[in-house]
Amino acid sequence: MQAFALVSERLPGVRLVITGEPSAGMQSSRVEEALRKLPGTQRAEVRTVGHLPGSELRALVQGACVLTYPSKAEGFGLPPLEAMAAGVPVVASNAPAVAEATGGAALLADPNSPEQWALALEAILSNPEKASQLRAAGLQRSRLFTWERCAKEALEVYRRVAGATL
Repeated sequence: MQAFALVSERLPGVRLVITGEPSAGMQSSRVEEALRKLPGTQRAEVRTVGHLPGSELRALVQGACVLTYPSKAEGFGLPPLEAMAAGVPVVASNAPAVAEATGGAALLADPNSPEQWALALEAILSNPEKASQLRAAGLQRSRLFTWERCAKEALEVYRRVAGATL
């Protein structure tokens, strides 16, 4: 939200939509507290929509200018890949798992640095060429991740483990 405040000062009219149910990293009270700190004009541009059914979430992501994923502790990073598959540029946490999943096809920022997030968001929102480059890179990167490939690689791990114990 701090990054949004910085960006919206320089790029008026930018909107922020926050999805998902509050979790350990996103307690509702912390979101509400951060919203209260925003000036009224900025607060009016923020929506919290909670959990959305799959079709509604897909439509929201597909209509976004950019997806932000400030996760501090992530095991993989599926939301950024889903956004990339939808042709949406991504700014993601530089957490190792997320950086590996996005594979250079997203802009990365320290989740504790609103300034880094604001600069990355501005790079996409104010530069159509950069946004286009990230869309293309994201589409290409997302094609590497299929459920078929996941199943094949998991099966191979099971076979190696089973073979090692025989």
